[in-house]
Amino acid sequence: MKRIVLGLIASVMAMFAIAVVPSVASADFTDNFDSYALGNINGQGPWVDFGGALPSLVSDAQALSGTQSLALSTVPATGAYGSDTYIANLNGAPITSGSWVASVDMFIPSSFNGQLHMFFSQGAMPATFDEGAWVRVNNNAGQGNINRFNLVTGATPAALVYDQWSKLDLFINLDANTLGLSYNGVNFHTGAWDVQTPGGFIGIGGINFWVDSGSNPGGTVFIDNLSLKAIPEPATMGLTVVALLGLIGFRRKR
Repeated sequence: MKRIVLGLIASVMAMFAIAVVPSVASADFTDNFDSYALGNINGQGPWVDFGGALPSLVSDAQALSGTQSLALSTVPATGAYGSDTYIANLNGAPITSGSWVASVDMFIPSSFNGQLHMFFSQGAMPATFDEGAWVRVNNNAGQGNINRFNLVTGATPAALVYDQWSKLDLFINLDANTLGLSYNGVNFHTGAWDVQTPGGFIGIGGINFWVDSGSNPGGTVFIDNLSLKAIPEPATMGLTVVALLGLIGFRRKR
């Protein structure tokens, strides 16, 4: 009987521990572009056109999950901006604390001659377009690398992977103001999240994808499985583990 009572207590504690874990569902964001109609993404979901010379397209030419992705194209024979699109705010209001991981899958054809810019803004766009992490895929004239771009000296680039899907991960700690970058499973940069105005506003707001090019531009890149998710704090993870162990112990005793 004592074991049953202890098991019930553990079960109740487990349910309580799970219940008190802070909810982050409202702040998490995911998009694999499968819920949109093919064609211009402007006005679909949270996406807004940012005035590029070409539209940013929902495409079924390439996809990692599902059947669709976001296609961004350069302007042939000019150096103008091509596709350019943004989300004004990922979560309704800038996030100002906690640890987060942002991920995006990319398909970079070896024939792509240009640059894909991914701007993870601190503030809501476009009014508070504020640098957090500006990551650039640079395949202009065969450069073949991905790097943190602008206002970051000594940032080490990573070599691009062509003609297959590869993942970029951003590990963001707003409380410590740090950023780690990983491409295709290899860490290639650590530094400050806020490099433009240290000590000022630190947060995660909007995102902007665009392409441009230099000499002999051409080609299209594809984006899939964009996400932003909270990383649970260690104390929260510990409570969850204890809770699960309590439930497992109770089930075994029964």
